[in-house]
Amino acid sequence: MAWILLKPSIDLLMRMADLFNVSTDYLIGYSDSRSPGHQIGDTFYTDLSKNELIRIYDKLSDKNKSLVQGYILGLFASQEPEMKDPPAGLSSQNRL
Repeated sequence: MAWILLKPSIDLLMRMADLFNVSTDYLIGYSDSRSPGHQIGDTFYTDLSKNELIRIYDKLSDKNKSLVQGYILGLFASQEPEMKDPPAGLSSQNRL
């Protein structure tokens, strides 16, 4: 029996990458790195440490810092109930 080679759509590749939390490049064999990364200019970022994230955060405008905080709090709110203990240092005056 002859094998039939199917070419998945871009949409299917993107959904599979999200499902397996890998980059589309990893799925199709263009990269050995499973982690999706981000490229800014000539610099490629992947698996950033807390310190690196804080360094980048500190360089953001106040408006973008506010957006990041909202995004993080939204992610936190969407977690499973057993994971919703308030993060250390989040005072009631900072809570929404």
